[in-house]
Amino acid sequence: MDNVMVISLTKPIKFGEELIDKLTLREPVARDFRELSATKPFAMMLDLAATLSGVPVSVIDQLCAADTMAVCDKVGGFLPASQTTGAI
Repeated sequence: MDNVMVISLTKPIKFGEELIDKLTLREPVARDFRELSATKPFAMMLDLAATLSGVPVSVIDQLCAADTMAVCDKVGGFLPASQTTGAI
């Protein structure tokens, strides 16, 4: 993988017989954005995290608050800064 981000979870998630203690997010590509809704940006970030890490949304939904914020921060790191308008 070219550009990945690894997030160590402060509270691991039990998924079936597996204990997930980290998420590895791959760099997004255009197709990852097709199904996302910009009307709910927080949900969009969490959905994108599930897609990029390859885990079901049900795993992402179990993240504690601190891990949720860390995931959103890392996913946001893949996104370019928005363009400014007007004079700087």
